[in-house]
Amino acid sequence: MTLITTVLAFLLALGPLIIFHELGHYTVARLCGVKVLRFSVGMGKVVWSRRFGPDQTEWAVSMLPLGGYVKMLDARDPDAPAMNEADLQREFTRQNVWRRIAIVAAGPLANFLLAIVLFAALAMAGTVEPSTRLRAPAEKSVAYQAGLRGGEKVAAVNGKAVASWTELRWEIMQAIVDKRDARLDVTQPQGGQFGAILPASALKGLDVEGDLLAALGLDMARPKPVIEKIIAGGPGERAGLQVGDLVTAIDGQPVIDGIAVIEAIRAANGRSLALSLERAGAPVTASVKPEFDAARKAWVIKIVTSSMPEQVTVTSGPVEAVAKAAAKTWDTSVLSVKMIGQHDYRRSLVEKRHRSDHHCRLRGTDRAHGPLGVFGLHRLHQHQSGRDESVTNSGAGWGAFAVLFAGSFDRTPLARTDWGIRAARRNRPAGPADGPRCLQRRRPAPVDRSYPTKNLP
Repeated sequence: MTLITTVLAFLLALGPLIIFHELGHYTVARLCGVKVLRFSVGMGKVVWSRRFGPDQTEWAVSMLPLGGYVKMLDARDPDAPAMNEADLQREFTRQNVWRRIAIVAAGPLANFLLAIVLFAALAMAGTVEPSTRLRAPAEKSVAYQAGLRGGEKVAAVNGKAVASWTELRWEIMQAIVDKRDARLDVTQPQGGQFGAILPASALKGLDVEGDLLAALGLDMARPKPVIEKIIAGGPGERAGLQVGDLVTAIDGQPVIDGIAVIEAIRAANGRSLALSLERAGAPVTASVKPEFDAARKAWVIKIVTSSMPEQVTVTSGPVEAVAKAAAKTWDTSVLSVKMIGQHDYRRSLVEKRHRSDHHCRLRGTDRAHGPLGVFGLHRLHQHQSGRDESVTNSGAGWGAFAVLFAGSFDRTPLARTDWGIRAARRNRPAGPADGPRCLQRRRPAPVDRSYPTKNLP
């Protein structure tokens, strides 16, 4: 996926995401009797607006497209219009804490519901993805030490069935985040079955945003290296290679797939290579001298071998699709939170939120999101698939991960928003209507950053 396609997919997903999220806040606010003054798609200066409905709510489009908000009637807002007694009863802070919690939670819940719908649509439509058949791992790799030799097909990880490479990577990534072993239930090419254990000690420290499967020695099995194309004027054509030739060995060393062919050519560093071929069932030999490709900065012989991994079509019925979508939504959200919790910046986020608490009051306004981090989001769902061509790069998959990103982070300090869920209205102590004390927001105590002055050496 190119940068332009990434940006366009992000923008196409962002608009409906914001609208759906804000509609969640708007709908529940109206159901709770709160007067909504403005529904804005975008932040900053209003560039277009119209008033509709019994409350004459202003529906607006603002200058900055990365965000949106629902502005409710709030007595704390110095710009709030004059309120009569009827309006005061519909003012945001005069609602009890349960209604305010419902209004605040409605946006993220709307995101999660939309993600479930998108994931379910993908599951019912069916997706074609690489299977879980494994390539022969390197001898010193974790996969080799676990007993994997290549050709096996992974059926489950820690008891959870996997049908595609995307699902395999997802389950191993969860094991890494949970700091536990990953048990692979595999089926051997001969039909036997056994369990391969990737120990937690080997998984520790792996970058979940990197190519973690390759770090473990796991890779997709590719077909035998049959030559599919020969570039005119290249070393392969001069050596007499033909389309349909099967490369069986290079310099006497067997090669199992196109990747092995590429590795052998690059390792030769320009030295002539002796190729063992099978042509129309008969053995053939050829000598080829690689040439250096300055654009690719690699030694090549200008041939193309078959490299498409085994593909599977994953489909689900309506009920199963909804169940899988709900589970995927939950797992993605939980994994996002766990990944945040394992970073060293947790404390800095909390302190940052405390410092911004004073000037980030929204006065009953949901100013959600801001920039969603398009490139980080693309990287996350791209690595969840383990390949650039994954179905998650389709519009629906891209949108589902964008929705979950917003929904998961909307309730974290990263959102840098203050939803106005206060235990008490201005100049009034908290009372029974505000709910249990544990749900009443309190400003955290100031962080003491002073250095000790006593008992210093």
